[in-house]
Amino acid sequence: MYIVLVLLSLVYVVVPQHHAAAQFALRDINSLTECVVGYSARRLYGYGCWCRTDGLGTPIDAVDSCCFNLDQCYGRAVSSGICNPGERYSRSYKWNCVNKQAVCSRE
Repeated sequence: MYIVLVLLSLVYVVVPQHHAAAQFALRDINSLTECVVGYSARRLYGYGCWCRTDGLGTPIDAVDSCCFNLDQCYGRAVSSGICNPGERYSRSYKWNCVNKQAVCSRE
């Protein structure tokens, strides 16, 4: 937990206003992080391998794993036909916080 707090104090990324899709993704990442670690993480956009649009690689820690889980929810929405790939980061998806774990909804 201490490492995550240090990272929050050191990382600050501004998402440009014209990147509306990234702002939707950022809102979901913030909510997921609040679920898992209990505080806001808006400044983490761009952190690690998955706290960004088009993540890649192995999550580097628990925070990055939250972002990875979000990306998996987006991927399931596309593969199940709920949305097309162009909407992947511009739509929010239903998920629940269960025992400090983000669980993608089946809807």
